Amino acid sequence: MKKISIVSLTSVSAVLLSLGLSTATTFADASTTPEASTSTAVITFDPNSGSTDPLNPDDPNKPQDPNNPSDPADPDNPGTGNKGPLSLDYVSNIVFGTHEVNGSEETFNAINRNPYVQVSDTRANADGWNLTAAMTTPFTGADGKSKLAGTVMNWKNGTIKAPSANANPAPTATDIALDADGTAVTMLNADATKGQGTWLDVFEGGSQDLATENTNISLTVPGGQATAQKYQAEITWTLSNAPK
Repeated sequence: MKKISIVSLTSVSAVLLSLGLSTATTFADASTTPEASTSTAVITFDPNSGSTDPLNPDDPNKPQDPNNPSDPADPDNPGTGNKGPLSLDYVSNIVFGTHEVNGSEETFNAINRNPYVQVSDTRANADGWNLTAAMTTPFTGADGKSKLAGTVMNWKNGTIKAPSANANPAPTATDIALDADGTAVTMLNADATKGQGTWLDVFEGGSQDLATENTNISLTVPGGQATAQKYQAEITWTLSNAPK
């Protein structure tokens, strides 16, 4: 008869313990998830306290070249020099040329090449802004007393431009008519979250040799107002942080 021996686990353990051997089984550490830590990187920008240079209306990626002005009708305009995080950087001086006295109402076009206005907003919060213009001093003669009553200066078909790196939403441009009564009208408006960075409103037209008139800026003079002398008006531009 074949003899079968049955040995219990308890018996085996007792034997091992009597021999001073351990019955514990050793397993490898099952944890394979690495520990993670974090660090920080910080950069701080202070508000812009300087002025922003005028840009070239033909290519806003380039600055104006004082040795090669883009507008020969306004060659010595260095810009406003206004400083701060919200600034009006540049406004063109408009020239309507020389004409003979005529007793009838006439409309004269500017001879400026691509005149423009430029606004920069580098504030931390995009609260929006508004740019207005007003003819605060009507066209007054060199004699200091003659005025061109009832004149209206029109700016139309402005083109919004910006450097290619500026991907922010653009402000809204509006055609304006400036009356001799000094009423302020909005040319550019940026609602909240719009108009950050540098923006140009360019009234494209005219030519480098002043031979072509710019029909986007014009002056209408009523009949019987002009006498043979030079007239000059003053336009006041107001940039505010209160969008319309």
